[in-house]
Amino acid sequence: MLNVPRPQEGAFRPVIPEIDIWRAANLMLKRYGEKALEESAKRAEKLAADEGYDGAGTWRRIADAVAQLANTTPAGPVH
Repeated sequence: MLNVPRPQEGAFRPVIPEIDIWRAANLMLKRYGEKALEESAKRAEKLAADEGYDGAGTWRRIADAVAQLANTTPAGPVH
């Protein structure tokens, strides 16, 4: 297991670029299909329970992107 030290409080924490969030969401949909949102949410919950707040936040962002990608309802009225 990789042992990575936790950043000190107030230390700079790298932010995952938005494009990588969307790539991860797309991969989750390809791998898990209709269960992608559920699986992403499970990962966020697990990390939050293990005090991996940064990772949990990242997985929440991925879950949001999965929900948007999976939404096939048109945004506006259909003419």
